[in-house]
Amino acid sequence: MRVVIAGSGFGGLFAARHLQRLLPRSVPAEITLLNEENFFLFTPMLTEVVSGEVEAQHIVTPIRSFLRDPRLRFHQASVTHVDFENKVVTAICEKAHCLVLEYDYLVLAVGTKTIVPSVPAEEPWLFPLQNLTDAMRLHNQVLDMFEHADMLDRRDVDRRRMLTFVVAGGGFAGVETATAIESIVFGTLLPQYPSIGPGDVRLVLAHGGSRILPELGDELAAYAERLMSDRNIELRLGSSVSLPEEHLARIDDENIPCATVVWTAGARAAELAGELSVPKNSKGRIVVDERGLVQGHDNVFALGDCAAHPDPKGRPYPPTAQIAIRQARAVAGNILASGSRAPLHVFAYEMQGMVVPLGRRSAAAVLKGLRFRGLFAWWLSRSLYILRVPSWSNRIRIVLDWTLDLVFPRPTNRIAIR
Repeated sequence: MRVVIAGSGFGGLFAARHLQRLLPRSVPAEITLLNEENFFLFTPMLTEVVSGEVEAQHIVTPIRSFLRDPRLRFHQASVTHVDFENKVVTAICEKAHCLVLEYDYLVLAVGTKTIVPSVPAEEPWLFPLQNLTDAMRLHNQVLDMFEHADMLDRRDVDRRRMLTFVVAGGGFAGVETATAIESIVFGTLLPQYPSIGPGDVRLVLAHGGSRILPELGDELAAYAERLMSDRNIELRLGSSVSLPEEHLARIDDENIPCATVVWTAGARAAELAGELSVPKNSKGRIVVDERGLVQGHDNVFALGDCAAHPDPKGRPYPPTAQIAIRQARAVAGNILASGSRAPLHVFAYEMQGMVVPLGRRSAAAVLKGLRFRGLFAWWLSRSLYILRVPSWSNRIRIVLDWTLDLVFPRPTNRIAIR
């Protein structure tokens, strides 16, 4: 049995781990995991890297450290083409070496990509937040803006522009990003820059809907809105954002000069998913059936953010880590079932809950129909996150980071990124 898994986020990595656990030792198999990076990234904690709560290295784990079965292999390479007819995957590594792999089963777990507007600029000012480099760059950007603004006169218009931060999108990613920036700005940086006052900083979150975080319900969404407003985050609901020129965000009829825009609005399936000749929905997600099989193929599965997997009511499951982990187990089981000519199982899963950290020891959470907010929800979110981290060594390092954050100021070292 030859299995190729494209992508090693929650879906791809956990599918490989389940195959590793479920495959009998007596069964000859060759399972190959492909990913652009050589590490697994715990994406729910990206905003904690932005805020300085957690060290960047502590939310990544080498992929090879998970592979304890000689039948599993990993290659740091990007899939560029899939020949479904001949069952061949082509991938390219960083040094332009071409890798050609034959498969009996293919698992597509390539994730999504934020659609960022194309704006010419001499220096970075428009930031996505999808990977570790994005988080570190945004962290450095906040530090740089304070450092540059500190050198300028209060009356200088560039100073105000440098201290204005705009976040586009009021979903989970946008809210967590805005509160992370607020946390490091008002909790750490302002005491270190006495020439800059709270009134000099402007932090705007723009969202096209009438309410942020609609998935949490009206009560918790209203709580999050009140909390953010009390913490100097300006909410612009029912608003559209455009970037007519460099260092200028237009929100409705207002032009806002700013040196930092974080774009979290609008995600589509990754580029590879868009290029494959398979059915896709309006968001570019690969259409699969209830078993996880790509339509028109009996040996190709898709899962995670790149897949439009129907729930029992026919609606696609939301693109969350919680769902991807469960899909990974189901897909691994169905691959083994298919290999032994057994019936494939239908995937059905009921969301257990959702949490959204809101910075400074507060959060909002829904767990099995119960709603929590404030300090307890913050503790709950951290407990759930730490249990999802797949490496014990990383769990310990993250808990140490959290503990130190309770006692000491957050580090504001600017680490250069190549």
